[in-house]
Amino acid sequence: MKSKIRTIGITIISILLLVLISIIIYNVVYLPSIKEDKQLTNNENNTPVEHLSIDGKSLEICKDGVDCGFGTRNYYTISTDIVDEQLTNVIDDLNTKINNSYTRSLNATDMTASECSNVSNLYQRSIMTESILNIYDSENLLGITLISSESNLCLFTNIQEIDIVYYDVSNKKLLTESEVKANYSITDEEIVTAITNDINQRSAEENLNYTTNVVEYHVYITSAGEIGVYYRQPEDNLYYSIALDKKV
Repeated sequence: MKSKIRTIGITIISILLLVLISIIIYNVVYLPSIKEDKQLTNNENNTPVEHLSIDGKSLEICKDGVDCGFGTRNYYTISTDIVDEQLTNVIDDLNTKINNSYTRSLNATDMTASECSNVSNLYQRSIMTESILNIYDSENLLGITLISSESNLCLFTNIQEIDIVYYDVSNKKLLTESEVKANYSITDEEIVTAITNDINQRSAEENLNYTTNVVEYHVYITSAGEIGVYYRQPEDNLYYSIALDKKV
């Protein structure tokens, strides 16, 4: 009897952990991408993109007929009408990551491992990957942000990495983050202040004591042309996004 109770308790804890992972991923990665513009347009007037186009494929994580808390995963690859080898190579590298992410989850259908026993009735895949794209596409400037994440649904682990591309269309030149910061008068001091304020707010809302000693952050351009920052929180090793009061 004690063994049965212990098993039920472990199962409940496992499900609660999965729900928590789902909430974190949705709010940290997926929700910001929806807010920025799900249609990948370049401003609030919904004008079509100028130089970039996307093509997508998708995967299901939940077993058929089961609401496991995760919706369809979409994987969009990028193409451009700009003839420039340096840009084409960067886009090819991003597309390779996106396709590898898709394949990684596509092939992770073996749910017979012991660590998957508590979730095999929920998921058809043990690995859930995400490739979230944010694209700013205008006549003179391109910004591409790719957040790649991989969650092991059996071991309750999650890893993320970020790639950001800035491209000066007029001069056919890839820009560095330092150049973007200089072009739009963005200082490290204002970034650190904005990050600290966001962390303090989250700490208060969640009644937790997150460290404000963030050492990794990246400037990016939202699809609406606003300047944003992704920073990695040391406690959970996930990226969080904030907006600066600036536009390109």
